[in-house]
Amino acid sequence: MTRITHAGLAALALMLATAGHAQTEAGKTDNTLGAEMLAECAQRVQNLREESARLNRAADEFEQRRQALAEQHESVDGGDGVEASGRLLEYNKQAEAFNDDIADFRDEVIAVNDTKQWYHDNCANRAYRRSDLEALPADQAAAMRAGLADVEVPYIE
Repeated sequence: MTRITHAGLAALALMLATAGHAQTEAGKTDNTLGAEMLAECAQRVQNLREESARLNRAADEFEQRRQALAEQHESVDGGDGVEASGRLLEYNKQAEAFNDDIADFRDEVIAVNDTKQWYHDNCANRAYRRSDLEALPADQAAAMRAGLADVEVPYIE
């Protein structure tokens, strides 16, 4: 009788595992975005395209500011007395502001990368109805058609 119980349990476990696998596979086959989710995905794509362009411009500006600070730092080293002390104070003030701005920029890059990951997890490579796409505002439909293949987010160290 012990053999039957173990065999019965094994069969039951196998049936449950097979049923769970079938449900998972069924979920994968109907992976179509509904109209509401498509609109959410389109809005996220549009925001990502705009934000990545803005962040890339900001990254260029930060690089220019960084270079200017490096040059300013070199000029601080020369001289002594009140003038040098004043240059050092000004440099430190600008460097602190730069570091604060960079910290905010990093937070923005992280947020955009989180949104990009959300899009990848919830929207990418999923089918949708053409009629749902055509019902979107033109800018969102265009953003959805373009996708994220050409969207680059600045790299932060």
